[in-house]
Amino acid sequence: DITAGKYSFAAVKNDLTAMITVSDNGAANRLWRKTGRGTGLRRVASHYSLTKTSPGRTWGTTKTTAHDQVRLLHRALTVPNSYISAKNRARILSLMKRVRSDQHWGAGGSLPAGWTSAVKNGWYRTVPGDEPPVGRWRINTVGVVYDSTGQARWIMSGYSNTWRSQSKGVRAWNAVSRQI
Repeated sequence: DITAGKYSFAAVKNDLTAMITVSDNGAANRLWRKTGRGTGLRRVASHYSLTKTSPGRTWGTTKTTAHDQVRLLHRALTVPNSYISAKNRARILSLMKRVRSDQHWGAGGSLPAGWTSAVKNGWYRTVPGDEPPVGRWRINTVGVVYDSTGQARWIMSGYSNTWRSQSKGVRAWNAVSRQI
């Protein structure tokens, strides 16, 4: 919607910053409403051929896959495209590089010296009506990893369910990152 001219970056900057850097749910809710709830997401999914991504009743119930998230980060943020300007791509990646330190894990954890990452992680404790069983954690990670020269080397995305605690899921994604 920023690229389409519906909103200027200045109009969404505060909410976008809070949503990405500190996982502010209120900011995410406001952006979800501003973009027409699932309408903006459907438009992005269609443009980038995210065939397994569909909006839910809220932003937090959106269904997607790790493959679609890698495709999105690659096509939208790491290569020039006509949908998001170079300036806005740089702005979004800059925010993802400034994610609060206690939320900078998974795709952003366990990197060699001098390497950096742009990440956005997520976590959710299931409630009645959700799958998997109630009280288990969904722990997700997505990010672009840069080598010491600043070159994007890989994009990592992963989704997991049924963790007994948030910390166990975070540790697991950090272990995967170390292996990569």
